[in-house]
Amino acid sequence: MHSGDKNGMMNARARYALHIAGVRAFPELRELTYQALEYMSRHSIKGGQNMPSVTISVFEGRGKEEKQAMADGITKVICDVCKCPPEAVSISFVDTKRENSFRAGVCVADRK
Repeated sequence: MHSGDKNGMMNARARYALHIAGVRAFPELRELTYQALEYMSRHSIKGGQNMPSVTISVFEGRGKEEKQAMADGITKVICDVCKCPPEAVSISFVDTKRENSFRAGVCVADRK
């Protein structure tokens, strides 16, 4: 559960913007992105001192266009939440094979 920004947590407007950014289309990224943004919203980013850097693991097969759409949306949300310029945001994608990913101890490639 995500609360308001009283205690440094991401507010409802930022969460809504995150969904609009297209993360809803990638459910495996949703909670990870919330956690990253909540962490960054608790840490002051002033004058580019602390560069927000996000690494996103995705299953192989996502095209350049999908990654560009995710990067555009996530950059916008980070800038809105952290009050930093887009040039301060760094996003890296790591392509992961399904057979190298496990959830609850079960290989993702074996899930149906």
